[in-house]
Amino acid sequence: MKIMRERRSNLVVLLFLALLSLFHVKPSHAAVTLIPGNTMRDRASLESSKKVFRLRFFNLNYSSNRYLGIQYLKYGDMKIVWMTNRENPLNDTSGILNITQDGNLVPSDSHGIFITLNSETPAMSSNTSAILLDSGYFIRKAGQQIVWQSLDHLIDTIMPGMRLGLFNVEAWTASKSFSSFVGQPRIPASRGIHSWS
Repeated sequence: MKIMRERRSNLVVLLFLALLSLFHVKPSHAAVTLIPGNTMRDRASLESSKKVFRLRFFNLNYSSNRYLGIQYLKYGDMKIVWMTNRENPLNDTSGILNITQDGNLVPSDSHGIFITLNSETPAMSSNTSAILLDSGYFIRKAGQQIVWQSLDHLIDTIMPGMRLGLFNVEAWTASKSFSSFVGQPRIPASRGIHSWS
């Protein structure tokens, strides 16, 4: 009788563990690099190596439109510091970002909406990768050469290291908040080039 209860107890524990394993959800793992043949789906993300920035799809103001953008993760509000496809949002959560076989960065959805992010610098090589850096830059590389950078395409946030306009104004350091401007103006050192620190 005692042996029968132990077996029944062991069977209940085994059954409980088996049922628990059915509900096991793997934690989301954010990649750092995207290469041809890999895709980043709407609920996935790319994170910088030190988890300072995250590239992901998101919506604005609870609309169903989806945008691809970079979030700054160091503060609770996770501010969006860069966004693409503002003029051409994806319609739903079927969005993916991939590097096509010819090396171009293309977000698209199931409705056929797609945008080539690097249309002004088309890929010349299939040896292409895309990486989200700890500086907040999302870059596309052909081999070791950087051929496209997200933050060369401004929205409303100036980031450290970003060059601006005719005078190559450059932001040098980050402040505690990535808002409309990062840094403080200072007297130009030479040749009329302005910089912020």
